Amino acid sequence: MSAVHAARAERFARQRDGASLCCVRDGSLESQRGLFFLNGLYYGPEAWIKQRRYGLFKRSFRMLLHDYRGFGGSTCAPGSSFGMSELVQDAVHLIAAEQVPEAVVIGHSIGCAVALACAAEHAATVRAVVLLAAGMRVSPRLRVMLEAIGGLLREGVPFARLYPFALAWHHSERYLEKLTAQQTQYADAVSGYINDPSALEALYHDLLADDIEERFQDVASRVRVPVLIVSAAEDMVFPPGMQHEVAALLPQSRLVILESGGHAIQVEQHAAVNRAIEELLVEVGLVADDRPSERTSRGGGA
Repeated sequence: MSAVHAARAERFARQRDGASLCCVRDGSLESQRGLFFLNGLYYGPEAWIKQRRYGLFKRSFRMLLHDYRGFGGSTCAPGSSFGMSELVQDAVHLIAAEQVPEAVVIGHSIGCAVALACAAEHAATVRAVVLLAAGMRVSPRLRVMLEAIGGLLREGVPFARLYPFALAWHHSERYLEKLTAQQTQYADAVSGYINDPSALEALYHDLLADDIEERFQDVASRVRVPVLIVSAAEDMVFPPGMQHEVAALLPQSRLVILESGGHAIQVEQHAAVNRAIEELLVEVGLVADDRPSERTSRGGGA
């Protein structure tokens, strides 16, 4: 992931259980149309820097991004439970608080399950969903990695020393070549973002639960809006085959698999991802189709 941090316009929301959520609002704050971004592990709003700088999104939408509890500027409540259900409750609450009549929810990795849950809970508001690098189950290979890192965290090993293992899973070989000389910088940045290692351990535990696939299927069955699913051929966390499994659960879905790129698709393939999202926004009527007509693009005319 890029270690360049976007300027934050922060506000805080206090949850009923005492957790404090740090939110970043960007784009056109007066807009009555929202883009809500839900990231994966390790990085928060900075993971979406390429989307936050995209002209159409900035001009036409109010963008909301937040740090999950236990990460970045958000905190956990002492003694409170922690898992995917709490992340869903937080996101649902924040979307309701924005009071925008129309929105699209965009999730990456574990954020995809949260995004689908938001669509199910806010059926009157959410017009469409975008799933980037989605998966409804953990592969045996990924399970070994998560269990190993989780065990080392419990032994007190700093996450900065463990992050290179996760980094290798998140990017294609081509992109990793660019990052090799800066791995220490990235590890320090991510280590600083995880302010409560127990939160990361709790998410690992929840992702490895026996019912994770069943819960994903249940949420997907309640989604009634168009869903765009974008995957990359070199994704090692949730390979393209898993994207087909997710698409099969969503009757109104469209699957796009890019020929190159790793798990952090919104970074590595940001141009293709942004174009795909823009096309979805046109399809659901949230932005006008300003693209040249087929006749004009071919150089035709009266």
